[in-house]
Amino acid sequence: MVTGDDSVVDAHPVTANPSVWAGPVALGILGSLVLAGFGFAALVGLVGTEDRVGAGVGAGLGQAAHQVAEGEASGWNRWPIAYTALLQIPLWIGLLGPLVWTARKSDTDWADLVRWRFTAKDVVIGLIAGLVLQLMVPVAYSLVFSIVGERDVGAPARELAARATGPGIAVLILITVVGAPIIEEVFYRGFLQPLMSAWMPKWAALVGASAVFAGIHFQPLQFPALFVFAIAAGGWALRFGGIGRSIWTHIGFNATSVVALLAFS
Repeated sequence: MVTGDDSVVDAHPVTANPSVWAGPVALGILGSLVLAGFGFAALVGLVGTEDRVGAGVGAGLGQAAHQVAEGEASGWNRWPIAYTALLQIPLWIGLLGPLVWTARKSDTDWADLVRWRFTAKDVVIGLIAGLVLQLMVPVAYSLVFSIVGERDVGAPARELAARATGPGIAVLILITVVGAPIIEEVFYRGFLQPLMSAWMPKWAALVGASAVFAGIHFQPLQFPALFVFAIAAGGWALRFGGIGRSIWTHIGFNATSVVALLAFS
């Protein structure tokens, strides 16, 4: 919803009722991991990978667990981009499902609950902020690499972009530029950060929620960039009491990366 008011708003409803939302938020994190894991295993079992033939969902669970334990290359990172899109469905359902259910049970308007509001100014500033943050990533990593040595932090993103050809490009954009920014901002800045601020100073909640956001991606080399981005997005949410500008910053951040990957791949 576009509005003309970007002033600081009242206390967040999640912060005001932490006992109501603590369970759904925790279940969202756990549920997203569990459902995404089962979704991955099911897909392995049904369609197989480059080096193994699918043999059913049950076999996929065992196969995926074995490959993770043994550190084997499963070939899943060479699946068509459409499969990656399918895997987002259980992940996003697990993340937001408990929150949507709780909101409906408590007869709470979803848009008001997550402070789904933004101005035209938020769109412009958010997109520019996302672009600037993405351009700062190489600078930040140059400092990290001076300590830990050179690392290839862009490999996962390049692998994803390499699988996006033809209609797959639209799927890639849908996942990374539309779906992920909205779903992740709703959960991490719309629920987790306000919930944590009910039990700790707002600055600590910002740092804590940003660390969870960066860590849940399970990409250790990308943690610094994701953490810095999350601090910026969380700072917008803290300043304006809503996630509108945070979403547009996330869109700008991811879109810059996607454009660069597609242009140079």
